[in-house]
Amino acid sequence: MCGIVGFIEESPDIRKNGKRDFLTQALYVDTLRGHDSTGVITVSNNFDVQTAKDQISGPEFISAPQYMGLDLDSTWCAIGHNRAATRGKVVKRHAHPFTFGPVALVHNGTLQNMGSNLEYKVPSSYKIGVDSAVIAYNLSKAPPEGAKEVLEQIRGSYALVWTDSRDSSINIARNNDRPLHFGMTAGDKGMYFMSDGMMLHMLTQRKYTQIPSLQKIYSFADKQHLKFKRGEMVPEVATIRPFHHHAMGTTAGWWPKNNYQSGRGFKTGTKGTSSTKKYDTKIHRFRNTKTKVGHVKINGEMRTIPEQHVKQLEKTFQLKIDEVLPFRPKKFTAGRTSNQGMVTGTILHPVWDFEIDAQLYNIYWDSFNNFKDTIWEVAPIGMQFSTPQRANDAVVLTRLVSHYSSDQKVFEDLEDSVELYEGPDRKLYTEEEWERVAGDCANCSSPLFASQAPEVLWDGYFAFCADCAEELTENENDKN
Repeated sequence: MCGIVGFIEESPDIRKNGKRDFLTQALYVDTLRGHDSTGVITVSNNFDVQTAKDQISGPEFISAPQYMGLDLDSTWCAIGHNRAATRGKVVKRHAHPFTFGPVALVHNGTLQNMGSNLEYKVPSSYKIGVDSAVIAYNLSKAPPEGAKEVLEQIRGSYALVWTDSRDSSINIARNNDRPLHFGMTAGDKGMYFMSDGMMLHMLTQRKYTQIPSLQKIYSFADKQHLKFKRGEMVPEVATIRPFHHHAMGTTAGWWPKNNYQSGRGFKTGTKGTSSTKKYDTKIHRFRNTKTKVGHVKINGEMRTIPEQHVKQLEKTFQLKIDEVLPFRPKKFTAGRTSNQGMVTGTILHPVWDFEIDAQLYNIYWDSFNNFKDTIWEVAPIGMQFSTPQRANDAVVLTRLVSHYSSDQKVFEDLEDSVELYEGPDRKLYTEEEWERVAGDCANCSSPLFASQAPEVLWDGYFAFCADCAEELTENENDKN
């Protein structure tokens, strides 16, 4: 985890020392996201780009001569970075930003297999062994208008901010695996950004400070490339989500309704209360976040499908909610009433061509008995796990669309079985996909094969072989 901070400021009326105060304090608090190295990019009004970096923490860097000598209050843009080392040694050349020709870039995230799928490799003469440099080098080789193609090739997590002197632009892009938030000053003359939205809110809402206050805080949209030039400050707000900050001064533990991360562990509800009522443990394993995205009738009662179920359905099985799929009924289990209950069976995955365990509720016995030898049509509405929650123990929850599918032979030509392997974030992969995602062991660089999947340890998108996993576990236990 690293941190990105910075600003783009057009207003000539900015308070004295406001820009320096913001960047200095942002680099200081952002040390929580990375303390191994620190660096900055400054861009003047005529697009003169300067960089400074060192293998020291934020508090040390803001007191260093190379930072103190920067004329921040006359700059148009400044970009800062706090590095938490993942790959590559903690040395000055591995600190951000990375500069290749017209491009200077900072990156928060991790690429799979060191970005080996990108077109250009960083020449060995640079002696740089970090994945972030690969992105910067490829952006420098592509024309400014070709940045989108480079971003589409990236496999892994990223939040990126870079300058391109060829078209005098500041560029920002991220995917949903890494955060990046921003706020606009009054009149949309200035934009201030940080990886952590709460830190950004805290810094810009303090009293008795020269730091500009922001109207609202937003989160950049997933996989959207924004380009900023002098006099063109307002981004495409229509595709950017508002970030709602913690309601200061209210009951501890309360988060406002419709917060931007609803369903990821944050409480929502009414002031002074928290909606943490659990569903029937046989059916639902997640807490209710009052985000109603689907319903299913179980034992005569209408139940809400929480948002987490839908997200996990898309992440684990790559299925969309309410996508109509063929269903092969297998077994009827009676509920409280003798003629109504649950039907278990399998659905056919639309891409992988293999069957997934599925459940269908509120079905009458007569309907099951009359149509048990036909192929039905159902639509996914969520999923449930056994304990512990693991993808290979998951069952897809569905709703009935029709007792008769137009293609009654859809299951006949399937292979006897398709082997799936669990990867990062409990997502399932075919053998070829798993080996492409896993690549080599992140510690010893030995190749990983799908047959090793049960013994592989995943840390985010980093995979460790059984021996290295055991060694890392022992080291962690020794520390504790």
